Amino acid sequence: MFSRASITIAPEEATDERAVRLRKEDREHRLEQIKGMIVFVVIVGALLGIGGLCAYEAVFDGSASADTKRWAQTTLSALFAGSVSFVLGQMTAKRK
Repeated sequence: MFSRASITIAPEEATDERAVRLRKEDREHRLEQIKGMIVFVVIVGALLGIGGLCAYEAVFDGSASADTKRWAQTTLSALFAGSVSFVLGQMTAKRK
C-alpha cells in the first residue's frame, strides 16, 4: 500500500571514475550481447540440424521403417508448432 523509499548520501563521482565505470559497463553490455547471439546461433543451428535430419528420415530415406518415419514426422510437427508459437508470441509481445 505504501511504498518505501530510502535516501543515501554518497560522494560525487569524479570524472575519471565515471569514465572507468562507463567503459566497464559498456564492456559488460557487449559481452552479454555476444553471449546472447552465440546462444541464439547455436539453438537455431541445432533446430535446423534436427529439422533437416527429421525431414530426410520422413521424406527421402526409403529404407527408414514406418516407426522411424512417424517419429520424424512427429518431431517435425513439434518443431513447426513451437516455431510458429514463438514467432506469434514475439509479435504480440512487441505490440503491447
